[in-house]
Amino acid sequence: MAKIMYYGGKGGQMFSVPNFGSGKDLILFGGNDIDMIKIDNEEYGGEGGSEKGRAVIPQNGVVKVLEMQTHANRYIGYIKMDIGGKIIEAGDKKNEVYLTVDHGLEVKIRSINAGQRVDGIEFELVME
Repeated sequence: MAKIMYYGGKGGQMFSVPNFGSGKDLILFGGNDIDMIKIDNEEYGGEGGSEKGRAVIPQNGVVKVLEMQTHANRYIGYIKMDIGGKIIEAGDKKNEVYLTVDHGLEVKIRSINAGQRVDGIEFELVME
């Protein structure tokens, strides 16, 4: 049975990420927050922010979350990921509680809650 973890706020709508984005480009857009995550041609979030990083999700769909932070517990304000050995990040860290994993938390992206920005992300934990 898959172990599921959700991080972020509950705003916006939940959108499934087909096949965990396996083999697709992932692009982070942000300014002060994470405005949009684009996987292949699917856009999750709003129109704000600029491109901050891009990488190709490996065929097995596994990415590593290094750091994440919510802003006001309502939306994703900062994310740092290792995708296929490439480190990408977007958003701003604030003096708020955040998740840090020294060697990276291996996950697959199941779905993204989004509206005008990225509100939250649902992950499947990789337990090997």
